[in-house]
Amino acid sequence: MLIWMMPHLPDGKELDWFTTIKRLMVLDMHSSVPLVDVKFEIMDREVSAVNLMSQSSSTLIASALGGVDKLMDEILADSDGLGLIVHGTNTLLFYRLEQFSCLLIVGKSTEEARYRLELFASSFEELYHDELATFNGCTEKFSWAPVLVQIMFCNIC
Repeated sequence: MLIWMMPHLPDGKELDWFTTIKRLMVLDMHSSVPLVDVKFEIMDREVSAVNLMSQSSSTLIASALGGVDKLMDEILADSDGLGLIVHGTNTLLFYRLEQFSCLLIVGKSTEEARYRLELFASSFEELYHDELATFNGCTEKFSWAPVLVQIMFCNIC
């Protein structure tokens, strides 16, 4: 059973952090296959996550972003932890672990968004450790991941 607790409250300037989140993707580190692809929608200050895994564009986008992530690793010689790219009005937050990479697209980077991305990645790794170790291209093993996304990003206090 997965229990989530919020050990800190966001800074007063970041209480609207959830209004800036746009999309979350989890990519297999070796193949760049999308394991999770979720778009966030905000209505009446409530966040919901829409699963985009059934769309073929997920694979194309994941491949491109996986290439960008690998390029960053090569250029910067840094393959661990959190990185970010600012492009126009969007910020791409990368969080890389041994077997997968998370990408959170936000309107602006905040400590709370980075914290939740790291917390999500740790929980995802713990929950899907065996599936990640034996990943063979079948993404159906990760079908419950949007529930974890909902818990980490959409249940706001």
